[in-house]
Amino acid sequence: MGSKLDKPPKKSGAKAAAADAADRTQKPNHLDRLIGYQLRRASGVFMAGFVDLFRDVPLRPAQFAILSHVEETPGISPSELSRILAIKKTNMVPLVVELEQRGLLKRAADSKDRRVQLLTLAPGAAKQLAAWRKRIIAHEDSLLRHLSPEEREQLFGLLSKLRSSAG
Repeated sequence: MGSKLDKPPKKSGAKAAAADAADRTQKPNHLDRLIGYQLRRASGVFMAGFVDLFRDVPLRPAQFAILSHVEETPGISPSELSRILAIKKTNMVPLVVELEQRGLLKRAADSKDRRVQLLTLAPGAAKQLAAWRKRIIAHEDSLLRHLSPEEREQLFGLLSKLRSSAG
């Protein structure tokens, strides 16, 4: 049997907390085997980086998505955009208004139905969007640097398949 002398001294305070935290990160737990948990954690890493990237610009991920879709589909309605991006219509309106006030989006009435607003990028917005896209691509490249090109394609394919099968 061992004596008290055989046991390592207990750590206290900040050192103990740091050791406990390090120990917990090394021990797998049930959450580590849940895909949803892993997706949420990975998303958090990407979103935190997005916020850091755009500290100098008031741009949120939803706004970037809106601008990107409008660039690809000029004349899209906010209603259709909210369906594609899975943004509630009540949340879409203030996002569109803010982007319009910032000179990034233009709204115009549909010639066939004046009640429907159609969205296009404002002059100069495409250039700004391209610069923002470069930042995001560099950020993603940095986060995915440990994956081979094949692994990136596989990850992208699996995520796309999961997303399309969900709805």
